[in-house]
Amino acid sequence: MGIDAILKGLATAAINPLAFVAYICAITAWVILRWRVDRNKNLLDKLDGLPEKDRLPAIEREIGTIKLKEGLSPEQYLLSRVHLYYFLGFIVLCGVVVILFAISSYRTPNPVSPVPERNTVANLDEQVKPLRSFSGETKNKTNEAPKRNHLESQEMPKITKAQPPKPDIASVSPISPQAWQSIVISGTHFGTSPPFRDCTDFLVIRDLTANRAFPSTGPWGGCNNPILVTSWADNEIRIEGLPAYQHGQPAFTAGDTLKIEVRNPQETWNSSAWRSVTVTESTGPDSPAQTTPTSPSQKPEEGTHIASVTPISTKAWQRIVITGVHFGANTPINGCPDFIRITDLTANRFFPSLGPWGGCANPILITSWTDTKIVIEGFPAYQHGQDAFTVGDELKVELRSPEENWAPLKWYSLRVT
Repeated sequence: MGIDAILKGLATAAINPLAFVAYICAITAWVILRWRVDRNKNLLDKLDGLPEKDRLPAIEREIGTIKLKEGLSPEQYLLSRVHLYYFLGFIVLCGVVVILFAISSYRTPNPVSPVPERNTVANLDEQVKPLRSFSGETKNKTNEAPKRNHLESQEMPKITKAQPPKPDIASVSPISPQAWQSIVISGTHFGTSPPFRDCTDFLVIRDLTANRAFPSTGPWGGCNNPILVTSWADNEIRIEGLPAYQHGQPAFTAGDTLKIEVRNPQETWNSSAWRSVTVTESTGPDSPAQTTPTSPSQKPEEGTHIASVTPISTKAWQRIVITGVHFGANTPINGCPDFIRITDLTANRFFPSLGPWGGCANPILITSWTDTKIVIEGFPAYQHGQDAFTVGDELKVELRSPEENWAPLKWYSLRVT
């Protein structure tokens, strides 16, 4: 390909921006591939004059270190590279052909004679003016004006694409504090799904009062609070319980405000429907009023409660005192327990937390744990004087009694000062 042919083709390709870019890319690829083919051919021609033991070092001095597969000679390696460059040139050519074909298949509207947006009497009037003057025909303009205005005000109706119907929750059966109960959600356009016991993203029960969600993932991933759905039809969803709790245990408190959110599993892009309900007192045989707790810590009125947390600064090493009731008892800790956690909601960090491949990444140092007070001295992953938080960060302190593995975490919110 000569320079004259390249310049002529450049002027033709410049008519269309896409064709111009494809042309420049093709010329650049052609130059690079041509240079490499010529270099490898020159090396291949000169290898015959070198001893066989010196051929591989000569190639490495020219093109860099190479690794020959077993049984492959230096000449065969250079020949394979030449064939590879030919193949890459063929790929570039095919790509340019596809782009040019797509450009040639695209048709833009003719700018010389655009199609009018609406057919009005004013447009027709302009078209028949020459005939009118030629034949001497005249009409009463005052009679035409009302008709013209009437037709000009009429526009073509717009055609809009019908959107699929969104889900709608008509009713939710009463919800008691119990974790295991039948909850029936009625409505329309819920879609369909097989029964599941998992953490799904198209059905959520949010306890707005206690700041909990069912289902939800744990602080280090994994399904923490799964939900058991035994039936999912287009007009009804049936939930039978929350498997993270044992039968007879409460998951809510009477008076809590719940937000039920449902989305069609077949329409992941569509918005979800929601309905607000209030937890009512249990009346079934599994209600706490009619059952005898196995231990005093299972009574709802004796649950873990955080009364106060001392002000928290930005430093990683500081004394944090948590006071309240029914914390249980535990020995001093320097590790990653699962019954206490400080979450930096602003920076999305957890203390303690696990590393990406397991192991304790952000341990917490607890020097004292009694039933009414917990003393934290710092975070050993940081050095003395380093900052773990930023002023203004919102923190969430969560804990439960170490003796109550089934109990949900209680929380207390405050800001870094």
